[in-house]
Amino acid sequence: MEKTTYYKLIKLSSGDNIICTTEDDCKDFFKKKAITVHNPVVLNTIRLPRGTSILESYVLIPWFTFSDSEIYEIATQQIITTSNLKEGLVKNYKTFLENREKEDEEEETKDMTVEELQEEAPAALQQLMNTLAEHIGEQSEEEEDGREEYIFGRRRTRTLH
Repeated sequence: MEKTTYYKLIKLSSGDNIICTTEDDCKDFFKKKAITVHNPVVLNTIRLPRGTSILESYVLIPWFTFSDSEIYEIATQQIITTSNLKEGLVKNYKTFLENREKEDEEEETKDMTVEELQEEAPAALQQLMNTLAEHIGEQSEEEEDGREEYIFGRRRTRTLH
């Protein structure tokens, strides 16, 4: 039997409002010791004065910023209430998770060694890198021939003593 995924807003006794997915419908959460949540995100509300009214918006922030885990157990003693998310907020939550995943992949690429990047690079990019390396080698040979050098777009002539 396929498990259903629920998009929930969970209000915690700490004051945090957590958006997450769970396989628990949370109808009788008080009868359990804990519930398992996936990809929890803190929902922070921002209120800004605009003329005579107040504009309300929100910001999504990872719940545990310094953790690699995506699954957490929340003790039901810490839960005040739960609610299903509105469809618009589900869409924003999914977009947030997708963007965070892309950022994580980009960060992993930055941490790769030159050898790992070369293995990952497509053949065309590898050929371009080789051509560039050859071109740099030719330029350094020309400079050794006594020709003028150009540094940061300015001409520098050599002085012989």
